[in-house]
Amino acid sequence: MGNLVVKHNAFVEANYDLDLVANRVLLLAIINARQISDDVQTALGQEIVITAKQYMDCFGVNKSAAYEALRNGLEMLYRAEFTYNEIVANGEFKGTIEKRSYRFLQGKVETDNCSYIALHFSNVVAPLVIGLQNRFTAYEIEQIGKLQSKYALRLYELAISKKGLGKKFTITLLELRKKLGVLPDEFERMDNFKRKVLDKSVNEINKHTDIVLSYEQEKEGRSIVGFIFSFEFKDGAEIINAEFDEAKSGEPILAIPYNADDECFADCVVKLLKKEKKAYKEQYSDEQIRAIIARANEYADELTEKGKRVAYGAIYRKAFEGDWGAEFLLKKQKESEKEKQELAKKQKREKELFEQQKIIDNIDNDIAKLKEYAEEFVMANQKRISATGIERFYFNNKDYQGIVGCWKDYLIDKRSRKSFVFLDEILAR
Repeated sequence: MGNLVVKHNAFVEANYDLDLVANRVLLLAIINARQISDDVQTALGQEIVITAKQYMDCFGVNKSAAYEALRNGLEMLYRAEFTYNEIVANGEFKGTIEKRSYRFLQGKVETDNCSYIALHFSNVVAPLVIGLQNRFTAYEIEQIGKLQSKYALRLYELAISKKGLGKKFTITLLELRKKLGVLPDEFERMDNFKRKVLDKSVNEINKHTDIVLSYEQEKEGRSIVGFIFSFEFKDGAEIINAEFDEAKSGEPILAIPYNADDECFADCVVKLLKKEKKAYKEQYSDEQIRAIIARANEYADELTEKGKRVAYGAIYRKAFEGDWGAEFLLKKQKESEKEKQELAKKQKREKELFEQQKIIDNIDNDIAKLKEYAEEFVMANQKRISATGIERFYFNNKDYQGIVGCWKDYLIDKRSRKSFVFLDEILAR
């Protein structure tokens, strides 16, 4: 099986915070687990051993660094958890979004000198990295061996997982931070996030891996709310597509190179014959082929949920004969429009909250500035002062700063703030 790392896309898309060495230990564990067996139950009963020599060979570090990495990486992996959101498909709570959290490991083995470690994957994680039954991400560990940032490693995995979507994907700022493992109180300023996380990771990926990655910013007004990533494989790069052969009891055949022209078939769970691919390419566009395969996979998932046997080959033939892609494309188009509307609402709300928080953070400075020009500001807004009350008392006594203080709550509220005259002009001085 070589040094192929294979992860289910649900695992790649999950949120977890591991440092670089813990990520590396996880990747070596995945490789070694798959060398034991592709059967989940068999692998669950085995200790997965990682040696310091293996770590040294893969990541080019000395013996002392390898020992320390195994010790610290195992400890962090043992304590860490990963989370993802799942929509309940059936039953009383259908449609409910559940936030699920699980541990990576159910056991660990340490040694005095740390020349090797051993671990047991948890029952939840094992199927996501061993007995894969659906779409997943595969790459040679050599591709990430020289990456020195945990953010670069996660961003590379995220990009590779999207290769079946045309090597281009959009993600909100909040989701990107979560998937890269950036904590809420880390790199809060956008310039720091871009310089120390995003740009640094992109540069590492472009220098040391088999892809060239770039991104564009998505803005709402002046605020950055998301990113559009694009990538291409470098000339001469071997694109790895881990496929399944139904004739061999569903066991995966790994590290099968495929021509970039066949990328539209990347999500096929079983390997199609060359003559079938050629016929489909002559009949359908790449977008239609992707849609047909996606609908066929969706149908297969429905059968699996019902406990029925899935014959992928027959499903794909039926899907292509019946042009399932047209219906699927229309459905996805509607879903995409709905997602865009929901995203727009979410971004609008986030923008409003951001602007409101900005007002709150700056209110003391604003009040101090307005008090410098209190008389001018109050006279411009004297229609707000009622005939009686504390504001009228301050006004009659020419205590204009006192009135400004009374208006603080109105100045905090975004809507009422807009009704003040001459506010922006004074604050701009």
